[in-house]
Amino acid sequence: MIHGILRLCLSTSEPEPHLTILANFHYKEYCPEPTIAASLTPTSDTARSRALRDIDININGRVQPVYFLDFVVFYAREEDIRGMPELQTATDKVAETHGQARKRQLGEIRTRNQAYEQLYYLIQTWPLHQATDIFDCIRTGAGAEAVLRQVRDGDLLLQLSLRPNLHMQYELPYKFDISFLFDYPRNPYVESTLFKSTFGLGPKGSSTTTEPRPEAGVDSMDGVVSTEQGEPSRPEGQDAVPEWTAAYHTPFSAAEMVDHRIDSADVARWTSVHSDNFFLRKLLKLYFLQEYPFFSPFHRDHMLDDMVAGQDRFCSSLLINSTLANACHALATIEHRSEFWNPRNPGYQFLNEARRLWELESDRARITTMQAGCILAITFYVNGIDKLGNTYMLQSIELAKRKGLFSTPHLQMTDRKTREVKLQTAWALYTLQGFFQFHFLRQPYLDTAPRDPLPEGDEAKRFYGEIHVKYPLGQGLVPLYLGPTCVANAEIRLIMNEIARAVFTSCGNACLTVDQAVEFHAQLTDWYDRLPEPLTAHHIVLPTHLLMHMQYHTILMILFRSLIGVGAVRDQHPGFPDPEDIVMHSEVCVETLVHLFYRRHGFECYSPFLLYVLSQVALTMLRRLSLPNLPPPSRDAAWGTFVLCARAKRHARLWR
Repeated sequence: MIHGILRLCLSTSEPEPHLTILANFHYKEYCPEPTIAASLTPTSDTARSRALRDIDININGRVQPVYFLDFVVFYAREEDIRGMPELQTATDKVAETHGQARKRQLGEIRTRNQAYEQLYYLIQTWPLHQATDIFDCIRTGAGAEAVLRQVRDGDLLLQLSLRPNLHMQYELPYKFDISFLFDYPRNPYVESTLFKSTFGLGPKGSSTTTEPRPEAGVDSMDGVVSTEQGEPSRPEGQDAVPEWTAAYHTPFSAAEMVDHRIDSADVARWTSVHSDNFFLRKLLKLYFLQEYPFFSPFHRDHMLDDMVAGQDRFCSSLLINSTLANACHALATIEHRSEFWNPRNPGYQFLNEARRLWELESDRARITTMQAGCILAITFYVNGIDKLGNTYMLQSIELAKRKGLFSTPHLQMTDRKTREVKLQTAWALYTLQGFFQFHFLRQPYLDTAPRDPLPEGDEAKRFYGEIHVKYPLGQGLVPLYLGPTCVANAEIRLIMNEIARAVFTSCGNACLTVDQAVEFHAQLTDWYDRLPEPLTAHHIVLPTHLLMHMQYHTILMILFRSLIGVGAVRDQHPGFPDPEDIVMHSEVCVETLVHLFYRRHGFECYSPFLLYVLSQVALTMLRRLSLPNLPPPSRDAAWGTFVLCARAKRHARLWR
């Protein structure tokens, strides 16, 4: 059946000058097929008037078909045609000439023939069972093009065998030469596996020292560039599996925590704020991935075990609501998550519920109450309400003293779970108050460490448990080295507590002597040299490990910046390094760590301590830019790092 479109533009006898007649021809198969020109063109005024007499015209614009001969004729307004896509397409086709119509028809025939040829080739060459499937598909009435689409795009096994390139890194907002990172000879991070896998450069023998340009295209994320680099080396004890190398090429935000207890837990049982378990489980996983490894206020395994079992020995509604309130800062899908004062913000709702429960339980010296007070203090510190944070921290410490957490020897307890929970809670309170008091330039609330020491080595791995993550398309799990990380953080914060107690007065003034600086430098250097292999400068890759090294260098910067130019250092300790060299070395190392952190993980993830580090780096860059004779490459590098810190502040406003 041949379809034609006739458009008759009437010059006379029209009710309105802008009306149009459309005729859709249906030639029956038993009729002799006329030529296209003879069929579509009225040859005389008589033929036109005869056609018009058989048309019922509706001036209001309604289309009424009138059947005569083999025509179906439509009469409509131009604006009605423009509002009907099928009629508009039909009128557009009438504009083509006779030659264009023939050319279009020839192209359609060739396309159909190619589809048939490809289909025939597939049936001829494919295995019998697959060719039979194609034949059965044809028998069901599918067209050739539909079958080819199914073969080409519908093979799920073929799609699963294709592995997308997940080697991504974030592109710097300000391009500059990174060779300044190589100028300082004792920068250990330019020799690291993360640096080489991120920049594809080394300190010696590099073919280029400029920032690599995006070559494989920009990802859908803003500023993420896909790259291909060599496979990194692994820490000692790691098998040669692709899962571990994924951490060096994929942002940590793409990893997902794997814990069957959270996946099956009824978290809504512990809170009256939300009943969506999927949402609550997601918050818990984000907390354990982004916040817990750096601040570990409770024993994760024992809390999760009791949460799943419905027991309140090491888990409580107060603890769960406090944890969820803190985790809301990390969930990017929460609108206005930084507005902790907004009643529509889930973070506000969880925090309000936790404060209500705190008023009911604050007079009871329960382990979970102390742990929740620690989390509430951190949350208020992050929100910028230091006075409230200090209140919860002090109340938690008082409850711990009433419980005898700092003085009682817990290692003599027969119950293993109680012993582990009390020991970790005591050290968590001690290290966290020392950490925050050091950065607030105030004396700590606690002078002495808990009586029992923390476990070390393999015992620490068993004591703290482990958090495993899975990267996209990975077949195995990647550990976060939770035990060594928690022990290392506790040890350096023990030193921070001693520094704050010796240096800062009750008024916040610092009075550091040369002997004290030398002693603290020896303790910090010993801590750095004793780090386990996965946490060394050569192997660090995860955000928590990078933050730990930033913490170490910022302490050195704060400690020795006041001693620059003091001649008593060399006089009393001739072999001691110059304080200016110590500060400069730490500044370069922190700057390198910031670049590595951004290029590998970005700044979208929740990391409150990173903001403090970025503020220190930004001030360092401003001091460097104020130098009168700074070379142009160094000036560009300082501007680039400063712009990077400013961009981090822009991202941080979303969750802080």
